[in-house]
Amino acid sequence: MRVNRNNMVAVLVGTAIVLALGLRVWWYWPEELHGGPHLDKVERRGRDYSLHLSQGSTLSDIVDLSVFEGYSPSNHFDFRESIENRPSKYVKDDDHHHYVEYIGQHGRMQFHSGYHEEEGISEWLEFLPSDLPLDSFFEKSVAIALDLTKNEFRVYVPMKEQHMYMTIIVRDRKVERIAWMDY
Repeated sequence: MRVNRNNMVAVLVGTAIVLALGLRVWWYWPEELHGGPHLDKVERRGRDYSLHLSQGSTLSDIVDLSVFEGYSPSNHFDFRESIENRPSKYVKDDDHHHYVEYIGQHGRMQFHSGYHEEEGISEWLEFLPSDLPLDSFFEKSVAIALDLTKNEFRVYVPMKEQHMYMTIIVRDRKVERIAWMDY
């Protein structure tokens, strides 16, 4: 009788593990949404999104790049030099990462520098807007595809041809942080 009970417990535990893994796969399985004329597809995984640009479309077709005051990863060093006369602060996180923060017209700009053993030194911008509603930052056909009932989510925009990507963190219907970097 004892062997049957142990077998029963093992079967129940195994079933619970398989169901938990199935639920996780189902939760993360991408759902394709309509994204408008400039996107091949919009994928939602859990509560996060990936926006895939159509051929011939650019980042400026789906987001308001004016908040970056002319910055792009392709002119990272030139742009950083052009604003060096602004008040700034240097923040060192650890021996492998630091950033210099400036006040821009639409919020704070952090120029990050990090060292990774596999990749070497990398540089990128993180933008912390002062007040940027999601519906003002994204083009209307893209903004309408995003579910504003979610309190917090991320939007990833890979741009393979330009070897860059943008990650937008949204909280309470406002853009909280944008990381824009090369890869």
